[in-house]
Amino acid sequence: MSQEQPSLMQNEPSEIASLVQILRGLGEFYFWPNNGNLGDYLLAEAARQIFRQFGLPWRPYNPATPPQEESYVLVYGGGGRFVPHWGGIDRILEHLTRPEVRRCVIMPHSICGVDSFVQALDARHTVFCRERRTYEYCVSLNQRTTFLMGHDVGLSLNVEQLPAFDTLRAPHSHAGTEATAQYHLMSGAQKRRVWFHARRATVRVPSTGRKVAFMLRTDKEKSVAAASEWSFDLSSLWSGSCQETVCGAHLMRFMADITAYPDVVVTDRLHVAIMSMHTGRVVYMLDNDYGKLSGVYEQSLKGKENVHLLSGAEPWPAELQEAWTRLNAPLRSMFYRTARWVKMWLMRALRVFRG
Repeated sequence: MSQEQPSLMQNEPSEIASLVQILRGLGEFYFWPNNGNLGDYLLAEAARQIFRQFGLPWRPYNPATPPQEESYVLVYGGGGRFVPHWGGIDRILEHLTRPEVRRCVIMPHSICGVDSFVQALDARHTVFCRERRTYEYCVSLNQRTTFLMGHDVGLSLNVEQLPAFDTLRAPHSHAGTEATAQYHLMSGAQKRRVWFHARRATVRVPSTGRKVAFMLRTDKEKSVAAASEWSFDLSSLWSGSCQETVCGAHLMRFMADITAYPDVVVTDRLHVAIMSMHTGRVVYMLDNDYGKLSGVYEQSLKGKENVHLLSGAEPWPAELQEAWTRLNAPLRSMFYRTARWVKMWLMRALRVFRG
């Protein structure tokens, strides 16, 4: 069974209305965020904001110790998990289709090239599709499950609700390794390293006076022909279960602060683009290898004045071409390569001295 919802404009009150309506009808449910990188944590945090905003009764779902109940309701977080690039889909499917699962909602997702996964879903499942190609792909394979058009949950993130970064405190020992890893990323030497890479990926364009940052992905979904060793894959800085931690909201504030540093962000990371949009930057989106960004753009972002989709067949705007040339200028590259070489040898010398 399928049911297509009308397209809703981003930032309108009705943006998540259909999703909230479904969630309200579930009663108490377990929430299992899609594990992954910073972008996936953004989705998980946005979902938890929705739950709090609408007073939805939820509990965290731990796949290592599923609920010992005769029946329960499961909500799986949004993202791009169900594509051939990433393993473990069969393991996730086992949890989504357990006999004890009375109902299951999959929050707005990108799905492609996983026929057996889609065909294994049944009438208990409701799947929100964040692009039309996902919707059409799913309904062509499965008539039992309810498929709905929706919007990426990250669009609903309220950055103003994120805690001020100066309130970050070291987590207690009982907070868990994930919270500790998040804290260390945002403090001390790791924090300085992150900001170094963010600034290195940013150049000022003399003709416009604006700072342009290139935040391009380096993983399996990469499709951009342009490549630079000075670009910065922000989302890849962290990965984990995306369960709520005492440092998680601060991690999103950290991400927001980094995307707010430049005036213009060029990226093929969907949630770097979305966070940059939330922080008021001008965003140029490049597509990934299976059309995720262009699909979400058409569904939810088209018409936003500060968000643009760059077609691979068209030349970049002059400002971006100038920024790209400056990013990869020979003298600039020589400076950073030399600095990297000097640092490497200093670290080796220090280890020898200490040893």
